[in-house]
Amino acid sequence: MIDLRVHQAKPAQLAAWIHRHWSIEYTVHWVRDITYGEDRSQIRTGTGPEVMAASRNAAIGALRLTGVTSIAAATPTSRSR
Repeated sequence: MIDLRVHQAKPAQLAAWIHRHWSIEYTVHWVRDITYGEDRSQIRTGTGPEVMAASRNAAIGALRLTGVTSIAAATPTSRSR
């Protein structure tokens, strides 16, 4: 990655950076929130939130490793269906 000042970056470079940034949101955070209802979770104390986030990430990763393209369709209790 090249460090550039704002006025040095070309539109294509900015677009690529923005795309990379949001791809994380779409591939992990969005799935955790929509499919697994993470924002609605009432687990709020101790290490519970971190443990559940790690569990959700592990489930998503395991499904993706097996070639699943729709996490919602592969999740029996999915909230997004």
